[in-house]
Amino acid sequence: MDPEDIRQELIHIKSLNIDGVVVDCWWGIVEGWSPQKYVWSGYRELFNIIREFKLNLQVVMAFHECGGNDSSDALISLPQWVLDIGKDNQDIFFTDREGRRNTECLSWGIDKERVLKGRTGIE
Repeated sequence: MDPEDIRQELIHIKSLNIDGVVVDCWWGIVEGWSPQKYVWSGYRELFNIIREFKLNLQVVMAFHECGGNDSSDALISLPQWVLDIGKDNQDIFFTDREGRRNTECLSWGIDKERVLKGRTGIE
């Protein structure tokens, strides 16, 4: 993110009498490369900029892939370490009734199964 671009956008938002913003917080960014190694620095910087403008902030925790289709330029995958597990265990990914896998999100079937480096899907 470019902090100055963000500030310019927030100036515009404030000029429209908007009092808050929503930010998606992506699992694939925060815990992207190694389990339980969290990198919050980019979000922390963004939240501080939003605070400068005294805007309300709603954070949405996103535990699925972003992009990868025609509607978005961005691509934020599930954490790489999760995708690596999925190479050997495709059952961690959502599967529809016809048996098609969707690697953009995890299966509810692992909510209580310790298949993610000792953690369940919920954990």
